[in-house]
Formats: sequence, structure tokens, C-alpha cells
Amino acid sequence: MIKKLNIALAAAFAVLVVLKMLSSLADGSRPRANAGGAADVATAPAAPAIAPPDVYYSYWASFSVEDEISNRNGVLLDTIRAIFPGARFVRINSGDPAEFAKALAENPRAVVVGFGDHPALSSGAKSALPMAYARTVLMTLRSNPWRYDGPKSLDGMRIAVPEDFLDYDDLRKMAREPRPGGPVAVVVPSSTSMVELARMVDDGEADGYVATGIRTATGWRVDGANARLSMRFHASDEIARGDLLFRVSSLDPDYAAAAVEAYEEGLRRIDASGERVRIFEYYEMDPAPPPPRD
Repeated sequence: MIKKLNIALAAAFAVLVVLKMLSSLADGSRPRANAGGAADVATAPAAPAIAPPDVYYSYWASFSVEDEISNRNGVLLDTIRAIFPGARFVRINSGDPAEFAKALAENPRAVVVGFGDHPALSSGAKSALPMAYARTVLMTLRSNPWRYDGPKSLDGMRIAVPEDFLDYDDLRKMAREPRPGGPVAVVVPSSTSMVELARMVDDGEADGYVATGIRTATGWRVDGANARLSMRFHASDEIARGDLLFRVSSLDPDYAAAAVEAYEEGLRRIDASGERVRIFEYYEMDPAPPPPRD
């Protein structure tokens, strides 16, 4: 009887030893916390510890679109979603920066991505890191032998410029700089359609008009250009560029500061993981330069 008991105890002890060995092996496969509580092995950064923002946007092809089938929403909104999981997107049916400024003034968790340094949005906190660039190209008739060859080649040109394009510093400076042959910009209301801009060129009121261009592997793609216009008009190289900036409501300074910090950390995180480049390449866009390192 005693012999059987000893055998049972020995077997139980052996089982305990094996279980302890397996537990040690499992613990060794996980990062252990040091005295300060940090893991010895680097882990993926957690989502920002702030309430997800309400992202106000307008329909701007390639930068922000509505596509419920693919769950893709353009470079800006896809990037924001990668940085802030759970962000709520709220469309504003206007391209007027004053409407976005109003949204920022009414919601402490409101954020906006886009626009240059527009005066209407100057009160809100903003990040120094641009999410992307708005590239401006000049559309001229294919029958026009003129081709863009640097800023000097714009001397004497009359360019139809919707007012909202002057939100971007580069284009604003170019439009206002005195040039031989008179001012380069013929400023028109922001509501002017691309078809109306093309009509101005047809009627001799301008030599070309500006548009937002997306540089792809096969050339330039222009937002809002239908097939008929694409057959008649040619997109020049990039003539100006503006930052697409992240801005936050000023109603809650603590949230605003935390949101800007989380945005900048998140932008660096998705750059390091390659997600930022993957988002841009999905839309066949050349990625913006990576955010600067500390």
C-alpha cells in the first residue's frame, strides 16, 4: 500500500514539474515587465488614450470620398482612421473654410484636416506636421503650345483661380506677386465649376485655370475633370503646393493639446509601420514625405 502511495506521489510531482516547465516556456515567449513596468520587448503602440474625435470633412475626390462598399474613404480620412480608431466622420456640404471654423467653434472634439493657413481657421490648435500636400496644376488647352517651365513661364499668363485655392501659401504668393504683363490670377468664386472655368478659357477670359492634381505612376490625375475636359485640356506639372493640416477645436484646450500630440505620435507610428505608404499607394498617389523625426 505504501509503495503504491509513493508511486502516486512521485507521479504527481513529475506532473507538477512538467507543468512548471511548460509555464516557464510560455512566460519566456511573452515580453516581461521590468521594474518600471515597461516591457523588455517592444510592442505595438496602443491607440491614443483620448476620446475619438469628430472629423469634419467635405467631398474632395481622392482626399476624402464616400465609399461604404470598400470601407475606403480617401487618403485623408483613411489616415485619420489609422491614427484614431473609432473617429466619427461628419460631412459638411461646403468647401467654405468658414463653415469648418463654425464646426470647430461648436464642438470641443471637432477636428479638421485640410486647407492652408486660412484666417478663418487660425483660432484652433494645429499640428506642425502636414498629413499630405495639395498639389496645384495648371490646366491649358491641348492646342495651346505653352508648357509650364518654372514660375517665370507664368509671366503674362492669365489664370482663373477659384478663391478657395488662395488658402494655400504657395499659390497665394504666386497669384499676388507682380509680374510682367499684369497679375497672373483672375480670381473667381469658390463655387465656380470646372466646366465654367473651362468656358472662361474658351472665351478668352483666361489662358488656363488651376485644379487639384494627383501625381500617379502614369502621370497627373485631376479632381473633377470629366472625360470631355480631359480630352481637351492638358495638366501642367505642379505649379504650387499647400500643406493639408490637422486642426482641433479650441473649446477644450486639454483635449486639443492631447489630440495634436496623439495625431503626431500616430502619424509617426503609421509611417514606421508602413501603413501611411500603403494608404497612399492604394489610391495610386505618391506618398507625402514622412513626418520629421525627433
